[in-house]
Amino acid sequence: MSQGGGSKASFRSLDDGRQFTVQYNPAQFTVTKALTWEESKQQGVDQNSVQFQKTVPMTASFDLHFDTTGENGDVHGQWVGALLALAKPEVQPGQGEPTELTKKRPRAFQFTWGSFEMQCVFETINVVYLMFASDGTPVRAKATVKLKEWKAGDYDGSGSGFAWDTDKLQLVQVQGGQTLTQVAQQNNTDWRQLAEDNGITDPLAELTGATLYFRS
Repeated sequence: MSQGGGSKASFRSLDDGRQFTVQYNPAQFTVTKALTWEESKQQGVDQNSVQFQKTVPMTASFDLHFDTTGENGDVHGQWVGALLALAKPEVQPGQGEPTELTKKRPRAFQFTWGSFEMQCVFETINVVYLMFASDGTPVRAKATVKLKEWKAGDYDGSGSGFAWDTDKLQLVQVQGGQTLTQVAQQNNTDWRQLAEDNGITDPLAELTGATLYFRS
């Protein structure tokens, strides 16, 4: 990963511009992109095929280290508290977000580190305090952070990974022998859009029995 000339990893809120820049860049950085496949229901065969269903939001995880031993400062007050505050549910959802519009949510962020960028929300932040001053003040800490990919502005709040207005979300089950183009025509949508919305990279893939999402 490019470090952008020694630049620090940072979070910028997509909701209100709030920013947080880490003290030290991670030593390791893990990115996970999962795909969902469903096994064929055919019985009595030695090998069954699998059918692609959908992509799952990407996740990224890493450790952040904070140290104020040389400053005689409080590592929680100067660093950890600010990091934890990023996950507070303080944002009023907008149109197309969860139906409970009175229920606030945490901020969504643009995470940037060198050439890596990701629109995301915090999934977990786990903090371990590693060293304390003689008066009990924490001066060194490690925060294990896990981020989940997020499409800004119109997440449906269902946990499905689809970022559409739920009032306009429709489901259709692919019948035997139907092609992606036929499914799209049947539902008055473009096959390219249908493929993109469902993470289908091969328009000729066998989709019989699969449930597809499309925008009405």
